[in-house]
Amino acid sequence: MKRYETETFITPAGELHFARAAERLHVSPGRVSQTIKALERQMVARCPSAASRRVALTTARRQLRDDLLPAYQQIQRAVANARDAYASVRGVLRIGFTAP
Repeated sequence: MKRYETETFITPAGELHFARAAERLHVSPGRVSQTIKALERQMVARCPSAASRRVALTTARRQLRDDLLPAYQQIQRAVANARDAYASVRGVLRIGFTAP
């Protein structure tokens, strides 16, 4: 499962609404739907579906979300920590070299 697929699965599972999930992901609702359909083809337990314009979580879907969510949140924290660390780097970098 790729990162964008994980995000696309977790976001509608949390929002229980494809359009709001698409807005949070900064993609079109069609892109969310396409990604979910591709995931459905890969997995035995079907992912969130747009039946009745509402995302339903079956037991298998809920289990997948619950298993993925801690790892996804840890990755998000790691990226944020790295971003913060790079943002706090200040000063001038001087590079010198000598020619033979």
